[in-house]
Amino acid sequence: MTDPRIATGPLKREPFCLFLPPADRLLLLEEALGQVHLGAWDRRIIDWLTNLDTSTVLTVASLIQRARMAEAAALAGELAGLRKRGSGGGQ
Repeated sequence: MTDPRIATGPLKREPFCLFLPPADRLLLLEEALGQVHLGAWDRRIIDWLTNLDTSTVLTVASLIQRARMAEAAALAGELAGLRKRGSGGGQ
């Protein structure tokens, strides 16, 4: 389940959130990243990001989450097209 503090739509202004300690900001980023395999440099950058302000981390987490959602929607569209063609609906 996605953390409700991570916006799933375009941000028109800075996200409002009270201060979150770095450990909580790290959890938000990890949730947005899901099962993405991380290397040492990735982890170093994520650690750096967690030391930025809460609204910046929320924005980055939102961008990651929305990119994942867009990719999932694109794949679902492709799958629907393949199913339609496979059932003879595309002829």
